[in-house]
Amino acid sequence: MAGDQVKPLLERFAADVSRVLPLVALWAHGSLALGDYQPGRRTGCCG
Repeated sequence: MAGDQVKPLLERFAADVSRVLPLVALWAHGSLALGDYQPGRRTGCCG
């Protein structure tokens, strides 16, 4: 997933979270930051 595809995902996430609690900052790392995120792909972390 290219960076231009990650931005809307993060924007939606931030909007959804901000409905529940005040969001001061959002830190993206790993696949999201590097631009190689693939929806549905398991990372091996956390089950």
